[in-house]
Amino acid sequence: MLANYLKIRERGDRLSRSIKPYLYREFKSFRSVISNGECGYDRNSIFNVEFNPDGSCLLAACERRSILIFDCITHRKIKEIFPAHSDCVNVVRFLDNRLFISCSDDYTIAVWDFRNTKAKLTTLKGHRNWVKSIEYCAASKVLITSGFDDTIRVWDMNSLRSQANNEVTDCEVYLATGISRLKLSPDEKKLAIATVDGNLLIVRNLNINSLKDNLRPTYSQGKLIPTVISSEILNNPTSVKENEIKNSFEIIRTFPDELFDVSERCHRNGLYSMDFHPQSMNLITRFTLADDNYLSVLELLSVHGLNFSSFDRAHHESQLTHYKVEANFRPSVDYIKEISFGADGQVICSPYGFGVRLLSYDHNCCPYEFSEPLKRKSHYPTELNTLQLLHGHMEACLTSRWSPVHMLIASGGLDGNVIFHEPKIT
Repeated sequence: MLANYLKIRERGDRLSRSIKPYLYREFKSFRSVISNGECGYDRNSIFNVEFNPDGSCLLAACERRSILIFDCITHRKIKEIFPAHSDCVNVVRFLDNRLFISCSDDYTIAVWDFRNTKAKLTTLKGHRNWVKSIEYCAASKVLITSGFDDTIRVWDMNSLRSQANNEVTDCEVYLATGISRLKLSPDEKKLAIATVDGNLLIVRNLNINSLKDNLRPTYSQGKLIPTVISSEILNNPTSVKENEIKNSFEIIRTFPDELFDVSERCHRNGLYSMDFHPQSMNLITRFTLADDNYLSVLELLSVHGLNFSSFDRAHHESQLTHYKVEANFRPSVDYIKEISFGADGQVICSPYGFGVRLLSYDHNCCPYEFSEPLKRKSHYPTELNTLQLLHGHMEACLTSRWSPVHMLIASGGLDGNVIFHEPKIT
């Protein structure tokens, strides 16, 4: 197949099919060398994996208080940080090729130097419950975090370099009941805030400096009333402060009831993971609806929600363009399943059973802007196409991540193994 493709391209003939679907269907899995007993535990589940910016190494956040570091060329573990925290490590993120951060169920965020991991650079304290999301805004050098204490906090990383004691100043910018996760877009102009009932707050034209004022909680008779960003705002959109210049925001239903037959007994159990398209034109979400998992693709190209005169139109005209029903195997029902986009935004990888499923907008891996729902300007969503199923884990897969540089996917699961998947051309 590959040789024929190259010959056709040399002659300049029109290709009848894209090479990308073929490459994705030729992915193979390579198990990393990792001993789950090194930390003294029978199992050390992998909750999150993250590549560094140049794609040379991979971090893995583990259930049993450790962070693993892998070489992406040899697929081998080269270092382990133990104990990295005093409780489960939930998420790891690189700030650059030198610094990375981790958050934990011990209510703290740790800052690390990749060149010397024997000790943390500093520990950020302020959350009062499990910390589940960390995002870094490179333009303003601030860290945005959220936790199950229903707060979003902003940390000034510039102060880390300017102070000898490595203290980082923080500010609580949002107090709301029901916050589950948050995600910053690659262009740093959008911020997605998820709620436990499956709704999304999309902040557009993001301005970190004025975010606290725009998302200010309300007061009644001198008492603080935390803003509820789920049912209360949906029923009373005028309670949301309008700002057409910066931090304009809208509420999105991830899976509108009017488009699908959802019985009254069904309820949303939470929105678990999100990822933005590399060009920030859409957002993928994975959440639970009753007993099933769903992956949805939400279009963000339109100007819906930029001012609240269009709120009703934005609310009723769904921005859901694609969806997929996901497996929800026990005993992994209560675990977050991390999803991610490929570097070109044309393929999505999502944990599925004991492996990873590769999904595309159609069988030819077309770009999102040329997919059927956008071409025909239809508000009725289509099902994502399954390109390949990648197996390898002995238990349920919990997280998957594309390399920013190479055609390489890393996944982690309940079995404590990190699996690398890449094309094997024969």
